[in-house]
Amino acid sequence: MEKFLLSFFFLGFLAVKQLNAQPCTLSNLQITNVQTTNGQCYADVTFDMDRNNGNKFVYVHIWSQANFAKVDKSIFKKGAGPKYTDLFGSGNSHPVSATFAIDNFNSPTPTWSSYNYRPDPSVPVVKGSSLVVNAIGSIERYTITNVPLGSTGGNCTTANFDGAVWSTQANSTNSHIHCSSVGKAVAAAPLTITGSASCAAAKFTINIKNTSGSTVSGIIDTYSDNGGSPNNGDFDPANDKLLYDNISFSVAANSTTTITRTIPFQYLNYNVWTQVMIPSTTVLRMLTISSCSPLPVKFQSFTATRNKQNVAVKWQTASEEAILGFNVLRLTDDGDWKVVAYVPSQAAGGFSSQALSYQLSDVNAFRGISQYRIEEIAMDGKSGLSDIKMVRGDEAISKLSVYPNPSSDGRINVVFDNNAVRDITVTDLSGRIVKQLRGVSNNSVLIENLNTGFYNLQVFDRTTNETATEKLIIKMR
Repeated sequence: MEKFLLSFFFLGFLAVKQLNAQPCTLSNLQITNVQTTNGQCYADVTFDMDRNNGNKFVYVHIWSQANFAKVDKSIFKKGAGPKYTDLFGSGNSHPVSATFAIDNFNSPTPTWSSYNYRPDPSVPVVKGSSLVVNAIGSIERYTITNVPLGSTGGNCTTANFDGAVWSTQANSTNSHIHCSSVGKAVAAAPLTITGSASCAAAKFTINIKNTSGSTVSGIIDTYSDNGGSPNNGDFDPANDKLLYDNISFSVAANSTTTITRTIPFQYLNYNVWTQVMIPSTTVLRMLTISSCSPLPVKFQSFTATRNKQNVAVKWQTASEEAILGFNVLRLTDDGDWKVVAYVPSQAAGGFSSQALSYQLSDVNAFRGISQYRIEEIAMDGKSGLSDIKMVRGDEAISKLSVYPNPSSDGRINVVFDNNAVRDITVTDLSGRIVKQLRGVSNNSVLIENLNTGFYNLQVFDRTTNETATEKLIIKMR
């Protein structure tokens, strides 16, 4: 019995020892989107840390390299968390540039700690515009945007920083260090992200500037800031609508590349989050939508269908508020949108809470792809745009059109002659399925993220049980 109890005690001791020895590794600490405003340095900060249930409260300190060299690193090894003098030095000899206090108790949805810096409340803490954690395997990547890093002589772009991170299981002024990592040098990451979102153009643009001496490649995810409290500046990937994912890019050394995408009609009034990911870091940036008041028209349906040399444009509104009428817009090739007709509102005095139907026959003998959308004209002079419908060219032999083909960016548009329900499959030359879409009811669809190569496109029409095929060619630049 004594041997059993001793063994049980020994196993329990091992379990406690292993728990206390859980890793707390800080890696890939990066400073990105560095900029100077009124002599103050602002940047985005990202770092990776092992997922650990003991990391309930996390504190991050960042110094300039010169100041960090003066810090006593032993303060992060054990015992109580560092105090003001530990972080700033006697006589403010090595002031910390920034301290973050993160409540990680509800990981993976951390928040800024409402208790600030508990080991010593006299230590000031800073907050960024947003705090996001993404799970990547066994680690968690923290992304903090627009962090004030203090004055660096107005020269943020060449400033290098050192950091320390430590965590604790307790939330008290006597919080003891559970685990820590110290002295990870970081330099400014090579990418600067800027851009804009336009309601009038229904597009957003991302500019990716590479300041390094080598090519940088990565992917971009974009979200509409419509989840939770819309346009509140909080990145919430669980509730914000994913607009485009895995947009691939490659930008040459000391160069800039620009990516443009259409904003879907229903998300025109929301800001756009861009999440740019390269192997070492993630850069998060919000694109503010240009002035775009709520649309006074609620579109219930909108179609554009070809009948020989005519295109039947039909739309129905669920309600209208102070509307004069509608412009029917058409785009062919890569030219400009042109007004092909103006249709007055049927609503008495411009106001209606009932469904109203409109239609127009547009003479269009263009043999390529035509695009249509409706522009609403309000009484106060403002305007809004519907989503876009694509129409096959006149005399097109196939019941579907594919463009561009060959494609130079891995993106292919497929346009049908009606709105029947279809299943779409893309296979490589070995027969492996690389893309599959089921139940597509729109008259057009965008297929993205195809790599260089040859593919077969198969479209099965559920109504007629017919299958149409096309060869696809992808030649990435």
